[in-house]
Amino acid sequence: MDAIEMISGSNGNRKSITNTSMIREWIENVRHLKMIPNPDQKEFDGVLFHVTLFEKGKKC
Repeated sequence: MDAIEMISGSNGNRKSITNTSMIREWIENVRHLKMIPNPDQKEFDGVLFHVTLFEKGKKC
C-alpha cells in the first residue's frame, strides 16, 4: 500500500496518509480487529469512517 484515504462519516473530513511507515503501522493496528455487528441496527445508519487503500494510485 502506498496511500490510505479516510473520510469521516460524521462531517466528511478527508485525510490522506502517504508515509509508508505510518501506513504499515495503521495496517498492523487494524489487521486483527474483530468486527461484531450490532444485532439490532434499526436505529443506526451510515458509517463512522470510510477507508480506502491505494497501491500505485489504484484503489485496492
